Amino acid sequence: MDKTLRSWDVFQTNSSIDKQTIQMVFAYRFQPPFGQIQLAFQKGSTRFGVSKDRGAALFIKLAYVL
Repeated sequence: MDKTLRSWDVFQTNSSIDKQTIQMVFAYRFQPPFGQIQLAFQKGSTRFGVSKDRGAALFIKLAYVL
């Protein structure tokens, strides 16, 4: 298997509470199918039902088989 780099973007909006969220995810498989690193960035509130919070969050996940 070969190494792969994937990315996807998500934009969500809720007009009833004036909330917008942008999420970008990047995943790189360096040892397919299990060895991978994921990097996700989210702009907007991570809490459900909270409006106008423009916080940002960065998530990192590493999976490696010994």
